[in-house]
Amino acid sequence: MSSESQKSLDDLIKEAELERLKAERERIEEEKLKIKSERKELERKLNLPWFRRPAFLQAVVAGLVAIPLIWFFVGNIIVPSLNKDNIKLAWENEVKADSLRRAKKLFKKQIDSLEAAKETQAKKTLAELEEQKKQYVKIDSIRKALAAEYKKVLNELNLNKKQRSDLEKRYSSLQSEAEAQKQKLENLNAQITRQKESIPVYLSVEQAGEMIRRNGYYDRNFNPDGKGIDNKFSVQKSGQVVYDAATGLTWQQSGSPGTMNYAKAQKYIEELNAKNFAGFNDWRLPALKEAMSLMETKEGENPLYIDPVFDGKQIYIWTSDKSSASRAWYVSFDYGSCGHLLVGYDNFFVRAVRSGQSSR
Repeated sequence: MSSESQKSLDDLIKEAELERLKAERERIEEEKLKIKSERKELERKLNLPWFRRPAFLQAVVAGLVAIPLIWFFVGNIIVPSLNKDNIKLAWENEVKADSLRRAKKLFKKQIDSLEAAKETQAKKTLAELEEQKKQYVKIDSIRKALAAEYKKVLNELNLNKKQRSDLEKRYSSLQSEAEAQKQKLENLNAQITRQKESIPVYLSVEQAGEMIRRNGYYDRNFNPDGKGIDNKFSVQKSGQVVYDAATGLTWQQSGSPGTMNYAKAQKYIEELNAKNFAGFNDWRLPALKEAMSLMETKEGENPLYIDPVFDGKQIYIWTSDKSSASRAWYVSFDYGSCGHLLVGYDNFFVRAVRSGQSSR
């Protein structure tokens, strides 16, 4: 091979190598550009708000898919297995509650029926006593007229000794009978009074509302605009009682330590009188009108609708008034209202009252 041919071959090899190197360089440049572009894209994604980042969006999608599955699993597998005993207990409690409701309804019906029968009999007896009184009065009127005639005859006619003696005996007998009849009439009047007292007088919802509005007492249901009364309380008997000069009533400062049904409330009053509480034995359950006189128009520091001079434990108390044979009125100082509930099932505190002031 000539030297020129050899030189031409070397040049070709160099040119080919140069072409290869140039192509490699271009490839590397393209790779750099690609990497630079990917880097910029990554930086752009990293600078996105958190709610636009792919990871968040992926988590949202995953959550939307997973939540129904979790809900189904919890609601249909876990909850039933955990609540099996609770459902059974709830059912048993509902059965007991339903039984109690039916028992209370039956109790109310029986009490009302019994009291209605007693009331009917009491009214019948009262009518008989009043009729008997009418007969007594009528007979007494006839007797007095006859006695007056005897006296007139004795004074105006000329009678012999025997006739005068007979008339005087008759007149004296009539006077004795009149005195005896007077005593019988007094006894009969006492019987009638006791009989009237034995006939229950019920306070209806309408009557209670009218009484509360008439006296201006506050009650959030019956009279929310009521202003109450200006009580004038003073603590007496070493803190045992509170006297209200505005009403002339003396109250227990505290009251019963616990709640009780109506029969036990009456028993509690009997025990107070038996032990001469605060030196008195004429304690009684307050009438609704009396209990409502303690109602404040807004909650105090207790927080109750009653002056803090009273013990704040007795948040609701029984009254002596009944709305029926089976239901009695109560006053709620924690709610600022009054109502009526079953005497044999419901339980409230007692705050006894008496008329008059106690000696300090």
